[in-house]
Amino acid sequence: MALWLVSDAVSRLRSLLNDGPADKFVFKSKAFPPPDGLTRRFFAGHTHVVPDSLSIYLNGAEISPSGTPDYVRGSFDLVSAPAPSGNLQATYYHQWFTDAELENFLQSAAENLRYTAIDVDIDQPLRPVLLNLAACDAWANKAGEYAAALVASAAGYSVDRSKSHPNFRALSEAACKRAQELLDSYIENPLSANSPQMAFVSFRLPIYQPKT
Repeated sequence: MALWLVSDAVSRLRSLLNDGPADKFVFKSKAFPPPDGLTRRFFAGHTHVVPDSLSIYLNGAEISPSGTPDYVRGSFDLVSAPAPSGNLQATYYHQWFTDAELENFLQSAAENLRYTAIDVDIDQPLRPVLLNLAACDAWANKAGEYAAALVASAAGYSVDRSKSHPNFRALSEAACKRAQELLDSYIENPLSANSPQMAFVSFRLPIYQPKT
């Protein structure tokens, strides 16, 4: 059986989370802070902006930033400060998670399935179980992040995040339930070589507590 490459596992988890580079599009949202005639650095509205996807508009006309935007922080500079009456907007794609974060969620899920790492000889039918456990962790982490701070600070600015975002808790619960269903199906298959070991894991899953 071929080993599972970490890069492939991360790519599949990102797809499961709908967190690819073209999955979340923000169209002409207001940049922060509002123009005051002095400020030249602004926050687009999200961190982890997809590189080269950012477009900036001042009073409806597209303008260029000064230098390369900080895509990780979601900030950009302008050559001159817009007037206080200016309407500054940003259009972009963004992502919830970094590759490193997804690797950590996958590693935690692998350990819960009694594997030492992701890139080992993981049985093919167990890989969807691991992916859903990692998704459960990822969404739980995001739910905890939003519950702890509905007003977030990024790039030096504060943004109210309570208005619109997915129900991360519900997404986490759904992913964990799906992992349980897939694992039960695997255990019930008489051809599953690791059934005794996985039966113990399945016993623990109903009380599985994602790391937040």
